[in-house]
Amino acid sequence: MAKTIAEKLKVTASLRVDKSDNFDSHVTPRISAVYSVNQTNSFRASFQTGFRNPDTQAQYIYFNNPTGILLGGVPSNAPSYNIYGGGSYTQASVADFKQSGGVINAGAAYALREFSKEFQVPVVTTLMGIGAVDTTHPLSMRMLGMHGTAFANYAVDDCDCLLALGARFDDRVAGNPAKFAGGAKFIAHLDIDASEINKVKRVDWSHVGLMPDALLALLDYGRRNGFKRDWSEWHRHCDELRSKYAMNYDRDSALIQPYYVIEEINRLTRGEAIITTGVGQHQMWAAQYFDFRSPRLWLTSGSMGTMGFGLPAAVGAQYAQRSRLVIDIDGDASIRMNIGELETVTTYDLPVKVVVLNNCGDGMVKQWQKLFHSGRLSASDKSLHTKDFVKAAQADGFKYAVRLDKKADVPRVIGEFIRFDGAAFLEVMIDPDAGVYPMVGPGQAYVDMITGEHIPSRTRVDIKTPDASEMF
Repeated sequence: MAKTIAEKLKVTASLRVDKSDNFDSHVTPRISAVYSVNQTNSFRASFQTGFRNPDTQAQYIYFNNPTGILLGGVPSNAPSYNIYGGGSYTQASVADFKQSGGVINAGAAYALREFSKEFQVPVVTTLMGIGAVDTTHPLSMRMLGMHGTAFANYAVDDCDCLLALGARFDDRVAGNPAKFAGGAKFIAHLDIDASEINKVKRVDWSHVGLMPDALLALLDYGRRNGFKRDWSEWHRHCDELRSKYAMNYDRDSALIQPYYVIEEINRLTRGEAIITTGVGQHQMWAAQYFDFRSPRLWLTSGSMGTMGFGLPAAVGAQYAQRSRLVIDIDGDASIRMNIGELETVTTYDLPVKVVVLNNCGDGMVKQWQKLFHSGRLSASDKSLHTKDFVKAAQADGFKYAVRLDKKADVPRVIGEFIRFDGAAFLEVMIDPDAGVYPMVGPGQAYVDMITGEHIPSRTRVDIKTPDASEMF
């Protein structure tokens, strides 16, 4: 492993494999030693045709302008590579990382951060990889995928080398696997689960093993061999993407926009709070607009799609981290699933903060129905429901329970809410038509990304109705 990735970084190395492995141009062999260089039975690997036999000379592929690591993906006009893994992708003019939840679960966030900083590689993350790299760091390109940032998605399309770390190329990231990272000349995949390799996306090189060991071995190898490159061109490209395709919304609307609410909370928490969510639009808004300075500050159910996850997760997080600020960002549909846990919060005197972004319906379902079903709504509009969430919270013992329905009051009320000493409940009446953008439709590539009215797009996109097999 040290050899193959080292080659990407223009470093010569070699790998040792089990003698029992059969070498084939279509099969990636198992690697038994990732630290060893110049050992007995060492061989050079081919990036283009796979491993043939222990005596085969390597066919080197050199990338001239690596620019960064992305937990999720990276772009560049010059040759670049991207690393996708463990919930994250790394990208650069030559290199790019895609990082997933596997990096965090493996305890490899520190190793990834060190690797990214040492070699100045940008990183993109999947939903479950958020926090593996500090989202405020210049090398962070934030989240990619169905509701990832436009700049992260374009970066992945532009990079010429992608490294996937602990990621599985699921349909929320690679809706169209054949077109995912379409500009990449080389894709590498590091994972603990051999069954994930080549399951969705064919890769040029893979390693099965422990993520911290693998990343630290590569880091050490690069340092010992004095690997240094100028990725300035790739960095400029990533910066331009971040600027041109930045997250945005209707800031002049008289209605309370959910993005504005999260921005105000984030302004006070500064990426240090533990954020939990249910499932739906509020979940994606939180992923898009909150900062996370450390791993394990972001708790969401991911592909399980568990509505109601946010509140009990906040209870558990607050028990584990008594001195931390814990905020449940919820929706009016998700909170209903476990609203009885409000009493658990007050019974055990937990200072959990609960935010309900109330759009009077199942917002994500409504958004799909508007985009893909000609606006025909079915069971997604709850505007006739009369539940009073504030009274419910008060009945369960919340001393602070407030409804926010005026845009002018947002900064003041959110400040009071965050600073309240103890459990607090805030219902925010948001714009019922607010959407989650960007959005990559099911089965679509990033070039087909719908960016809405306030985020630029590279191309004009004709919205395509997904077939029955692609519906969520």
